[in-house]
This record gives sequence, structure tokens and C-alpha cells, in this order.
Amino acid sequence: IFTYLQGIQEIITNIKPKTITEERRLALAKQHLKEARRSARKMQNELQILEERLNILEENRNEGA
Repeated sequence: IFTYLQGIQEIITNIKPKTITEERRLALAKQHLKEARRSARKMQNELQILEERLNILEENRNEGA
């Protein structure tokens, strides 16, 4: 997902607005991209925590069997 976000960032950066409206839209797109990156990082961290918890549960189950 970070690769896709990087590609979008490059596209947005290379667009040259011709009107104030386009400039505002690009600013909004940049803000949305920033929020998407933040959400992706948060989800990645949460996934890592869940995977660690799952590994612990599986280890405990195997020790008990």
C-alpha cells in the first residue's frame, strides 16, 4: 500500500495547478494522502501486534497439548 501511496504522491507533486480551484484541490488531495499514510501506518502497527498475540496464543496452545 505504501508503494501505491508513493506513486500517488509523485503524481500529485508533478501536477501544476492552473487555477486557484485546482490549487485548492491539490492541497486537499495532499492532505488526504497524508491521512491515508497515517492510517496505513496505524493499521500496519495494529496488524503486527495482532500477529504477535496470535503467535503467543499458538505457542501456549502447543505447550498445553
